[in-house]
Amino acid sequence: MSNPEPHLLDFDSLPDDGFLRAADLQRLGITPFSNSTRYRLIRARKFPKPRYVAPNVKPFRVGDIRKWQKNPAAYKQQESDA
Repeated sequence: MSNPEPHLLDFDSLPDDGFLRAADLQRLGITPFSNSTRYRLIRARKFPKPRYVAPNVKPFRVGDIRKWQKNPAAYKQQESDA
């Protein structure tokens, strides 16, 4: 038996209203920092907040991550984005 190749996610092909879990952000190399650092940045409004979609499911919106990627140093979470 041969193992099929694992499903590879292409971030660039995802729609802005799509969602990614924190583990996907790290696996794809989008966030090179730890969970602790990511949540510290979220509290400081320097990284997008995850969206509540169901109990215990809080993925990140792809469009919010793309806004952050444009200029991470200058990113500021807006009240309307929360």
